[in-house]
Amino acid sequence: MLSGHDEGVRCCAFSPDDRLLASSSVDRTIRLWKVSNPSKPSVLFVLSGHQNAVRGCAFDPTSGNLASVSDDGTLRLWSVSTGSCLCTLTDGNGEGRSSVKISCAFSPRGGVLATGGYDNAIRTWNLELAAAGVETGSSLVGRHSRNVLAVTFSPDGALLASASDDSTLKIWNATDWTEMLSFFGHVDSIFSCT
Repeated sequence: MLSGHDEGVRCCAFSPDDRLLASSSVDRTIRLWKVSNPSKPSVLFVLSGHQNAVRGCAFDPTSGNLASVSDDGTLRLWSVSTGSCLCTLTDGNGEGRSSVKISCAFSPRGGVLATGGYDNAIRTWNLELAAAGVETGSSLVGRHSRNVLAVTFSPDGALLASASDDSTLKIWNATDWTEMLSFFGHVDSIFSCT
């Protein structure tokens, strides 16, 4: 059993090489666990800097860097080799609940992160440019009528799925970001998609 967070864990993700496990928590931290030897896991870094609960985390499949999203309205990119924050991004939406990101997922092609949040929006971020110091914002993909609780890319990176409090699942073309399909049938929130 892994222990160390002071409050509940909201998300966990394995690194592309399966040697690291990231856990994000209400305690405002991300713990980076070395799990290459499962019988002796250890904490590599405790990543701190978020000012509120950390809702989601995801590893970039090409660089291996880690992204995190928080109730503080920020998205952070972390170096897994040093534990340092490479950049902190906001969507310019201001402070408050509407800027909170709930979920995040990297494209398998790398560098592009999708987020979903309380503003009902799905956004993409070019984290390769951001990590290089280029000032970048988000691009709006589309919207649901309520909070976006989960986002995920297809294995080939051609599609993006989003799940929402509005009981729908939407599929987006990851080339031009057009909505391709909407699935109805759930009677309540959809919390996950994969």
